[in-house]
Amino acid sequence: MAEADREQWGYVPFEHVGPLRFGMSEAEAVVAMEAAGFTCEKETRQGHITGKVTCRRPTARGMEPDVTAYFVDHLDAKGLTCLTVDGRGGPQVTWEGVKLIGRVPSQLTAEFLACVEERDLGFGISAQGDVFPVDQGFIPATQRAGDAVVTRAMFANPEGWAFTVGDCIPEEAWDVR
Repeated sequence: MAEADREQWGYVPFEHVGPLRFGMSEAEAVVAMEAAGFTCEKETRQGHITGKVTCRRPTARGMEPDVTAYFVDHLDAKGLTCLTVDGRGGPQVTWEGVKLIGRVPSQLTAEFLACVEERDLGFGISAQGDVFPVDQGFIPATQRAGDAVVTRAMFANPEGWAFTVGDCIPEEAWDVR
């Protein structure tokens, strides 16, 4: 998808990604996404992740949803805990001036390294080998887009039920290729 055609979303770590706030209910997430022009489907789940909402723009043609939101109902933690943004057709999400979605992975890595050095942040490397700034509530990943590979991102807030951002991300979210 062309950069100019993507919705533009901001990201505040552990607070919100675009119109979606961590901790909001499934119903609130559906209302927010439908107001932004997406169509949504809800799915009840078993285990720690008790709900899933997939959202697509009406013009979306890909197999993957543009945005997938995961919900938890565990002890003191309730509501949106994780969301993923598709690299081919999802909204552009910007963190600290860095565009995270639909990028060439090596270019995003170079920007991350410059950004973490400038801000004196640490960085980590995901199980798939993607570089990310630690303690910022997201992990980038990659997926195929025809003959190319582009970046996507997984955002999470572990507060109240998990130890790390990675613990909040369901296995199926890691498996998007």
